[in-house]
Amino acid sequence: AGATTVVPITVTIPQNATPGDHPAGVTASVDAISGQVRVHNRVGVRLNIRVNGTFAAKVTVNDVHTAYTWSWNPFTPGTVEVTYTLANTGNVRLAPDSRILTSTFAGENGWDDTSEAKAREIMPGGSRTFTARVTGTWPLGPIGTTIMAIPSPAGKPLPGVTAERVAIDTTVWAIPWPQLTLLLLLVIAVLTLRLTSIRRRRRIEKLIILNSRGTPLGT
Repeated sequence: AGATTVVPITVTIPQNATPGDHPAGVTASVDAISGQVRVHNRVGVRLNIRVNGTFAAKVTVNDVHTAYTWSWNPFTPGTVEVTYTLANTGNVRLAPDSRILTSTFAGENGWDDTSEAKAREIMPGGSRTFTARVTGTWPLGPIGTTIMAIPSPAGKPLPGVTAERVAIDTTVWAIPWPQLTLLLLLVIAVLTLRLTSIRRRRRIEKLIILNSRGTPLGT
C-alpha cells in the first residue's frame, strides 16, 4: 500500500499518420478482494499526440437556431437566444472564440464567450453545441443576428497557423407585443376619458337648457 510503480509506455506513430492532433488515453486497472467483495479500480490519463506536418485550424458553424424571449415589462428589452454548433474541420485541437451580434433599428448588442478554453475545446473531426443569450435587444421587427467564430488552437500557439474568422448571418422576427399591449391600453384609457367627458358635457348642456326654459330641475 502506498507504493509507486513506473510503467514505461511506448507509442509508435504509423508511417501513414496524418499531420495534426490525435487524441489518446492510457488506463490502468487493479482488482482488490476484501472478504467476499471484489473491487475493480480504474484510472486514466488523457494524451494528445501531435504529428508534425502542415497544420490547419478551421471551424464551421452549423445548425443555427434563434429565438426571441420578450420581457413583459414594456420598458425593458428582451433576449435573443442563439444555439449553434461548431465543427472542427481542421487537424488540430481548437478552443474557438465566439461572438454573437444582434442588430435592430435601436442599435447593436453583443455577446462574447468568456468560458474557459477547456470548456470550448474541440478535437479534429469533432463538434460541440453552444448556447448564447444576447440581452438588451428591443423587439422591433427583424433582428439581424451574426454568429462569428475564430478557430483558435488550444494549448500552445502554432507557428504559421492562421485562424480565419467565419461568420453566418440569420434573422429572427420579434413583434413588440408588450409595447403594443401598453399602447392599446393607453388608447382605451384615452377613449374612455373622452367618452366620459363628452357624456358629462352633454348632461351639463341639457341641464343648462332646461334651466333656461324655467323648467324646474329634477322634473
